[in-house]
Formats: sequence, structure tokens, C-alpha cells
Amino acid sequence: MHSSRKNQIGFTLVEVVLAIAVIAVTMTGVALIMNKAGAMKSTADALANIKKIGDALDLSYREAISYAEKNCAGWGQTGCTAGTLTPSGLNTTTLSVYLPTQSARNAWISAGCTLSGSAPTYSVTCLSGYGTNFTFSGILNTQAAGAVYTGGYSKTPYSITISVTIPGGTTAVQDTWTSGYLDAEYFDRSNQKILTLLRAIKAYHFNRLLYESNTNICTAGAGGLASTDDALTPWVWQLTGSAPQQRCSGVEVSPCGCSEFTTSVWTNSTAYLQIDTEAELNQLVNSLGIDTMYRTDSYGNMLTVRLLADRNGNTLATVPSRPKITYADCLPGGSGAGCSAGAAWTQLPPYTGVVGVLSGGSMIYSHKAVYAN
Repeated sequence: MHSSRKNQIGFTLVEVVLAIAVIAVTMTGVALIMNKAGAMKSTADALANIKKIGDALDLSYREAISYAEKNCAGWGQTGCTAGTLTPSGLNTTTLSVYLPTQSARNAWISAGCTLSGSAPTYSVTCLSGYGTNFTFSGILNTQAAGAVYTGGYSKTPYSITISVTIPGGTTAVQDTWTSGYLDAEYFDRSNQKILTLLRAIKAYHFNRLLYESNTNICTAGAGGLASTDDALTPWVWQLTGSAPQQRCSGVEVSPCGCSEFTTSVWTNSTAYLQIDTEAELNQLVNSLGIDTMYRTDSYGNMLTVRLLADRNGNTLATVPSRPKITYADCLPGGSGAGCSAGAAWTQLPPYTGVVGVLSGGSMIYSHKAVYAN
């Protein structure tokens, strides 16, 4: 009986100490597992957010271009003075991002980012899975607001490194986003846009020439020009006038001519030797009857158009005189008959047109075409 009562007294001190030790070890292990699980979740959340930030950068690029094509004639023009495809760093955790559409803004909000400021440019900070803001560093080839975007042509894409640092200074998650694949995609699209505009200009010239030479022939009392004069006239220049489809008519000198082609119909403005303003581009696309999206390339840059250029694509010194009888006499070696003082046109066909992107005073990318004559 004595032995039985002794066994019922309880655990010995040694047993209690061992139990406590086992529990402590177990709890330590559980804590480590919980901490590791928490860190893994934070890392997973951070990785997911980085992916969303990349998606937001992608959409911002696309939406900015789409906005420029629809609403202005290029970066720096009315409605797009703040325009830029690429964010710039305000500090290590804040970006300045051009977000002209609600879709672009929603993409950043979905990535766990906070937007401050007002449309179209916002200051953006983005929360990581660790409860701290992402850090933005290594930003290269940023486009200045309202400036020409050259990265797609020079093959120098924009890039930005997105990372999060945990307590102790350790970088937990890091990734670099680059616009290279977008630049390549939009380069092909830009190439087609430029060629489409140039083809429209070339087709206009050919159709005007064909009409004047084959249909609007020189007959008594009806106007029109002799075939030689038709072939020498750079009809593409009528695009810059007030009546791009008006035919040559009106008796000028027994019996043919284009007496109604005043400086309004056939402009004498040297401004149109290089079309590179919003107003000039608006007139051009309206005269061609094409969409205003062809005022820009596919990066949102304003296109520069030289309706008449030399064989190297450079602008000419003078504008062509209006079509008239004995137009050939205005050219070098002509007698001068039928040409008023100062109205001589010094260029012989074939004529060349050029469309491209101007930056720093020169075309960084362009296409040219030779018009029929």
C-alpha cells in the first residue's frame, strides 16, 4: 500500500523539468515554422505584387500611346504636354507616372499602389508583401515629359529595378522590368503607320496627276494644262492649299490654264516645306481624308512630313509656283514666258516625299517615296 500511494503523488522534479524542456523545444520549432511560413507568404505576396507592377508598367505604356494617337498630334502638343511612356523616379520609393486613362490608373491600384496628385501625372508608391514600400532603382533611359521617345529607334529601352528590403538590410525580392519587348512591337507598328501615311500622300499625287493629264486635258474655254506642264507640276503641293481636290481650270492664256489656282488653293507658304506643327498635320490628314492617328508614329511622337524633298530627303529651298500654261518655262533653262517675277520653280521631277520622326534637328527614322510623273 505504501508503494501505491507513492506512485500517485505525481511527477518528480526531474520529470517536470524534462517536460518543460520538451515543450520549449517544441514551441521554438513551431515558432520557427510559423515565422518561416510568414516570411514565405510575404515573399509570395511581394512576388505577386511585382508581377502586377510590371503589368501596370506595360498597360501605362500602351495606354499613353493610345491616348496620344487619339487626342493630340504628339508629345508636347495640346493635350499631351505632360505625356511620357516611362515613369521617372521622384525618390527611392516614389515614381512619377503619366496615367491619362482610368484603365492605366486602375492597373496601379490593383498592384497595391497608392496614387497621389491629379490627372494625368501621379506620384505612385507601392506596398510590398512585407508591409514596406517597394524600392525603385536603376532607372535607365527615361523619357522626359513632352519629349520625343527615341528608345524604340535607338534600341535603348527603358528599364527599372523593383525590390523590397526586409529588416536587417537584406533584399528579399527583386526584379527588373524593361520596355524592350514593347519597343520592338511598336517599332513594327510605327513602321507601318509611316508607310501608310506616305502611301496616302503618294496616291494623292498620282491621282491628281492622272486626272489632270488624262481627263482634264487642255481644251478651248475649259482650262487644263498641256501634257508637258501636267507632268512637271508637283501636284502633291495642292494638299497644303485650301482646296485639295479642285481641278485646274479657267482660261489664262489662249486657251488653257489654271487661273483659279490662287495662293489659297495653291499655297505659297514656305511653312509647308516641313510639316511639323499640329495645325499643319491636321490640315494634311484632313486633306487626305485619313484618320488623325496618322499624325503620330506608334510611340506617340509627332511625325514630320516633307511633301517635296531632294533625293537625300532634305527640305527644298523654295515652294513650287502654281500650275500654269508654259509651266516648263519656269524651270532652269526655260525662257521665263508665263512665269511672274519670283514665281520660278527650280526643281525637275521626279519628286520625292519623306515621312519620319524628327529629333535634334534630324530624322532619326523615316521612309521616302518617289512620286510618279
